[in-house]
Amino acid sequence: MKKIAIFDMDGTLVDSMYQWSCIPANTLFQFGYQMTDEDEREVRRLGFYKSPAYLISRYGLPCTEEEFIERGYLLMQEQYRQFILMRPNAKNYLQQLRRKGVRTVVLTASAGVFVDIMTEKFGLEGLIDGCFSAHDLNIEKSKPTIYRMLFDAYDCTGEDCVMFEDSAYALHTAKELGIDGVGVLDPVRPGQHEALAQVAVRCVNAYDELLKDDIFSE
Repeated sequence: MKKIAIFDMDGTLVDSMYQWSCIPANTLFQFGYQMTDEDEREVRRLGFYKSPAYLISRYGLPCTEEEFIERGYLLMQEQYRQFILMRPNAKNYLQQLRRKGVRTVVLTASAGVFVDIMTEKFGLEGLIDGCFSAHDLNIEKSKPTIYRMLFDAYDCTGEDCVMFEDSAYALHTAKELGIDGVGVLDPVRPGQHEALAQVAVRCVNAYDELLKDDIFSE
């Protein structure tokens, strides 16, 4: 029987992907530059963690990639504190899993500080058992290492887990390790929907679908 629910954070538990997409441009603006349409397309293609190298080279910015990312993180922390909300009924679903005795773990590419902000802001203490941050551990979420760390920490295997995720690449890795995946479709990222459907055992548009028809049995 499945006993552990693994949740991605951004785009899955919280509606934050639009804000993340704006951070490279907002960080660049701190250096006095306005991103062009061409740059915006390239940054979307590269993603948050790979775009700093491109922007630093393109604009001759006086910083390292790590410094650019840290500036972005500071901007994003403010977004988390002031504007970002949980996805509708996500907290209710966490509460339902708790009543069933299912352990819940956040596995995110982002820094653990965002999980801390989310937990405090939305009152999730007692609803999340642990967090694995690929950023803090300096490993990639696309690689098996972080998942195996979770297995060791919770004395489980992939067959014991279900992963909730809005990115297909993570569910591909999870599937290779025997983890069933649920695609949580994010309207901000429609390009991911078909890829999620191909790798997930189930896709949902909203958590109320899981409240009514849970993938975890009683």
